[in-house]
Amino acid sequence: MLFQIGEREDVVKYLGMLRTKLLQDFNVLKGKENEVSFAFVVDFPLFELGNDGSLGAVHHPFTKPKDEDIPFVKALGKKLRE
Repeated sequence: MLFQIGEREDVVKYLGMLRTKLLQDFNVLKGKENEVSFAFVVDFPLFELGNDGSLGAVHHPFTKPKDEDIPFVKALGKKLRE
């Protein structure tokens, strides 16, 4: 079991680095370098409210909130779908 405490951005960054290191150290991906896998994320919180009040993509820039959620995102900011 592993716990990490800190700012969300730091936690995500360092746990991602740890995951990558463990995969390499234990040869989990050996022989699967050319394998392609797909995942579809539906209704996942991909946005956060910036310090200046603007809405930004957390995961990647090619996402958009559902049109019906835009008023809620503006009103509630980061509390929406946490």
